[in-house]
Amino acid sequence: NIPSITIANMLSTRTITRTVTSVSDKTETYVVSVVPPSGISMEITPNAFTIPMGANRICPISLDTFT
Repeated sequence: NIPSITIANMLSTRTITRTVTSVSDKTETYVVSVVPPSGISMEITPNAFTIPMGANRICPISLDTFT
């Protein structure tokens, strides 16, 4: 699963959320990794988390522009 984010004409800091849903039959731990596009910084909180089977986790993602 490779999720994507699209923000047209990003001129300032934006925070969005992603909901991660476990479809596993056991508790799993995930470590987040990102490759932001040139000129964008990203912060995802938390950068590692555990989800019990069938549960959801909301992850805020902050994006900022820099020059």
